[in-house]
Amino acid sequence: ILMYHKDLYRLGRYLMDRIVMRKGLKFTVNSPYLHEKVSRVTKKNVLITPNAIPNQWFLHEEKCKSSTFRILSINNGFRGRKNVSRLIEAFGNVREAYPDARLTLIGNCYEPNGEAFIWAKANGLTGNISFRGALSNSEIKDSLDESDLLVHPALEESFGMTLVEAMARRVPVVAGLSSGAVPWVLDEGRAGKLVDVSDAAAIANGILELLCDDRVWTKFSLNGYQHTQKVFNATHVSRELLKLYKKSASC
Repeated sequence: ILMYHKDLYRLGRYLMDRIVMRKGLKFTVNSPYLHEKVSRVTKKNVLITPNAIPNQWFLHEEKCKSSTFRILSINNGFRGRKNVSRLIEAFGNVREAYPDARLTLIGNCYEPNGEAFIWAKANGLTGNISFRGALSNSEIKDSLDESDLLVHPALEESFGMTLVEAMARRVPVVAGLSSGAVPWVLDEGRAGKLVDVSDAAAIANGILELLCDDRVWTKFSLNGYQHTQKVFNATHVSRELLKLYKKSASC
């Protein structure tokens, strides 16, 4: 993070991190991707405990795909490794085949007339895109329920909570094949479609593959939901954390 935000605050956080890594006895991280990173700087025991999603986020009844293409993306930040400009370009390709398709962008930098809008307008790519800005958790949940697909174009994620939130609401996901922890969160492609998010055409093809084939869409909707229930359910994760705490306290 210090590489991308070169300020005194991040430097202080970096130094704190190194002190903790030297003095700490046991560590937990939320993904194998972070496990590999942390294991480079400490020889202490590093365990993997994923982030959990509250039970109330799960949509227990079956979800049906709409007759229109309603695509959603949730990000905080627009440029750099967020890579949302590639998604906007890919959506332009999708609209060439399906002019009625719609893309909704949520998060900081996606306000009407915000940074993402200004970029899209300068490139002639604002058609059928709704710029919603930052929303509350309940509004995000409603937006997921109104969507047919979540696309997460980030080039790197240490976890990717947005992916888990979408899968819990039975929304299929398209995300990065080499984007840090993303493949693990999506069960190496069994719970979501993995594509080369550095390529707008690959993103567009991934979107169209899911939205044009009801069987593929239904498979990822169900697989994502089941994977989230099994791995990221708050009840399961909290039990695993309690086991770790008890074990650590007894040492």
